[in-house]
Amino acid sequence: MWRFRTIGRVVSITGGHLGNVSPYSAYKRIRFDSRMIKEGDLFVALKGEHADGHEYVNDALKRGAVAALVGEEYFFKYYHTQPLIGVSNTLKALWEIASARMQMEVDNDTIAVIGSVGKTTTKELISHILSGIYTLYRTPGNFNTLISVPSEIINMPLGIPMSVFELALHEVGDVDILASIVKPKILVVTAIAAEHLEYLGNLSTVKKENLKALRHVRTNGWVIIPGSLYKDVKDYAYIHSDQVITFGRKGHVDISARGITVDWSGTTFTINAFGESKKIHIPLHGIHYVFDVMAAIAVGFIYDMTLSYIASRLEEFSPVWGRMQVYDIGDKKIVFDAYNASPASMKYFIQTLDKLVQDKESLLVFIGDMKELGKHSRKYHEELADLLASLSPAKIVLVGSEVKATYDKLVDGGFHSVELYDNVDSIVDEVNDLMDRYSVVAFKGSRSIHLEKLLKVVGLVEDEPA
Repeated sequence: MWRFRTIGRVVSITGGHLGNVSPYSAYKRIRFDSRMIKEGDLFVALKGEHADGHEYVNDALKRGAVAALVGEEYFFKYYHTQPLIGVSNTLKALWEIASARMQMEVDNDTIAVIGSVGKTTTKELISHILSGIYTLYRTPGNFNTLISVPSEIINMPLGIPMSVFELALHEVGDVDILASIVKPKILVVTAIAAEHLEYLGNLSTVKKENLKALRHVRTNGWVIIPGSLYKDVKDYAYIHSDQVITFGRKGHVDISARGITVDWSGTTFTINAFGESKKIHIPLHGIHYVFDVMAAIAVGFIYDMTLSYIASRLEEFSPVWGRMQVYDIGDKKIVFDAYNASPASMKYFIQTLDKLVQDKESLLVFIGDMKELGKHSRKYHEELADLLASLSPAKIVLVGSEVKATYDKLVDGGFHSVELYDNVDSIVDEVNDLMDRYSVVAFKGSRSIHLEKLLKVVGLVEDEPA
């Protein structure tokens, strides 16, 4: 199988041109960032919004790349002097190589997680439960794009019996393409909510685009969905109802949860699953995590794991970076949930704070923009003001340009303990003094706002793990 990673195989798969390099040359990994190149890697020159990988081919080769996969225009200029593979479209070539790699893994049980919220945590929960028994590969962090998923597929260890992927929807067609490459045995849908509306337009498109993944589920596969989506899936031409497992808090579902309580130790609830019942505690804070857990439990059931075993694994789970992490500093609590922000995740965040913090006069909240909402941004940021007003913390600090709508709505509604800053750099010098006045400090916003910088000032949050 190692022969898959040869230059000649890449040419064969992509129908590309070969220049100044032996087809028998092997490569170790695919890399699309020249700074990450190590001896023996294959560099893929991708064109992005802000950079063109073709400008870094020389750098990649100097760092030890065995060859570079480039566009035809570059290829025909330099193939006499550089080790190159020329193709019409390097991104599509990356997809083709990844598809060929997955076709070789005939015995690999592939699990794909899609949805608007909770994908990374659900992927990590599934991986944590299964890894107690099975050898598996999971994509690191939130590697979930049209570039990172194919790259990880090509680079993943050979012969691994099980793999777990997260597939993101940013624009129309993304999930369809990724699912066609992964071809999951198990497809998990976390939830459908407003996301990336700047590119997707409306919630109907979000649902339609996510559910395109259904057509790529293997014939003998499984689909795990919230009960609210069953009506959208039950008549789907590609899926039989016997392949569907539903979860949720309401309606007739296969896996449900009741008696949910949230405190500083985590979240406790009772799971009912296919006639079994079990009280479960997870070291995660928020009702929304219960839905991620139910989806993960469904995967465990497919592999004949008992509810007791799954519960014991869940108790050992650690929060994913930037998702409702709780830090203790003396008698002060710090809640950090600033990996990303959407209207749904912001609502979950505020609801969780409401349950955790009894004395709202002790609560300081930092809120950053919710990005990529397009023409819907003002609407959702004004709705955010209503949620914050109902929480009624002692003080709100808003950071960014789009939360100006939140600020105006709060002030117009009579909430005056609120401040607005353009960016985190303009508030860094005041963070220590602000935090000293409150016993609970919480952070939530899109990653591009970089709220983690504020915690770095007091030495709390490291960068996201690679």
